[in-house]
Amino acid sequence: MKKKDMSEINQLKIDLRNKTSMYENQKKLNIELKDEIKELKKESLEKDKIILNLTQKVSQLEWLVAQLISKIDKLEKNSSNSSKAPSTDIVKKNKSLRWESNNKTWWQKWHDWCCEKQSDNPDKIIECKPEKCFKCGKKFDSNTKFIILWKKQEIDISKTEKQTIEYRLMWTKCSCGYKGKWKYPNNIKAPVQYWTNLQSFVGYLSVSHSIPQKRITNIFKDMLDIKLSTWTIDNILSKIKDNISNYTNEIMKIIKTKHWVWSDETWTRVQKENWYCWTWQNDLWSYYFSKKSRAYQVIYDIFWEDYNWTMLHDCFAAQNNTVSKDHQLCHPHLLRDLIFCLELEKSSWAFDMIHLLLKSEKARNIIWEKWFDESKRESIQKYYIDRLDSMLENIPKTKETLRLYKRFKKHKMMIFTFMKYKDVPHHNNSSEQAIRSHKIKKKVSGCFRSEEWISRHDTILSFIETMKKQNRNILLSLKQAIKWKFFFCLN
Repeated sequence: MKKKDMSEINQLKIDLRNKTSMYENQKKLNIELKDEIKELKKESLEKDKIILNLTQKVSQLEWLVAQLISKIDKLEKNSSNSSKAPSTDIVKKNKSLRWESNNKTWWQKWHDWCCEKQSDNPDKIIECKPEKCFKCGKKFDSNTKFIILWKKQEIDISKTEKQTIEYRLMWTKCSCGYKGKWKYPNNIKAPVQYWTNLQSFVGYLSVSHSIPQKRITNIFKDMLDIKLSTWTIDNILSKIKDNISNYTNEIMKIIKTKHWVWSDETWTRVQKENWYCWTWQNDLWSYYFSKKSRAYQVIYDIFWEDYNWTMLHDCFAAQNNTVSKDHQLCHPHLLRDLIFCLELEKSSWAFDMIHLLLKSEKARNIIWEKWFDESKRESIQKYYIDRLDSMLENIPKTKETLRLYKRFKKHKMMIFTFMKYKDVPHHNNSSEQAIRSHKIKKKVSGCFRSEEWISRHDTILSFIETMKKQNRNILLSLKQAIKWKFFFCLN
């Protein structure tokens, strides 16, 4: 072959080798790229999963926000416009049914008598007097006369101590040969027992302050070094109930003689079941009773059907059916429902009714003043009744207002009853406050463990709340009731 041809062949071989090496390098690069692509795909898949999860969570949150906004826009019932508890409110806000007044925001009239005043007979006196003259330096002797410029007092409590009283049964032998012995007092029955001061304090802590029994044992251990068991506390409370049950029965008899009574009910828990606490009370007397029923039969069994005065309550059917001379519906309950209709449906009927109720409350206070002309009193009372009748002739068209309109029309004779009397309230606020003690007990202890426990609690609570209203010392009154030396003040 010619040299030229051989050189071309060699050149072709070199080119071929170069191309194969390039191909192999490219192949390696492709493999590396494929591996990188696979890793990128894995990362992208993980990112897609994260993005998908986040988008799902965002959609769920958007749905929840939309639900909340729709509820707020719809103005559903809350604690300010219905009888629902404040804990159920979606948006927490403070709203009062009261109108603005000209009263001072500080130092009201009651401030002087509610504050502790200085005692005329202090237990200990410390004289803050100078020892020498601040100008010339002369020392004052015991004959120097000082004048009291001002005095301040500090109040503290003394150390509480346990007191143990021992009763020794003595005997002796007479000269005639007779062996005579005396006897223990009637109240001394056990080798070691707890007496009235301790028993009244246990009842006060357990019922009035809703302190659980285990915490009461800690209080007595830390304060007085007395080891009480929960079983002992349970026996003490049962004994207090047995001793004061006659007094609580007397409270109900007295309440039924008064010319107006507040009444209300609320649910509580007994042995994991719903029970209902009922209360009947006025400004000086309180009575509690609990039963596993919210029907009228409870009122029939406890309050009976011989009450001839005015009953104040909310619009619960069992309370409406109570046999009495007159009924008065609670105005704040009605106002909350009217405010709900005003906010939700912009009801002019609800707006006018709110003003009518508020004006009647102010008018009653005026028409029963001493200076007011008695001949005009009946005409003003008739004006509000006629005004209510005229407003009930206009039937509202919106749903919630129409529902409330039917309630007003059905119970229109119970709305302005308070205007016929000088001292009958227009509200049932005191009963709402009275049943609060059962709600506190339920929140602290969860429930009552037995029917006996809730019966005992109601009996003692009736006595304690009555003593509070009469401004009597609770501990002293419980002590006297345990000793059967207590008397009611009927005036």
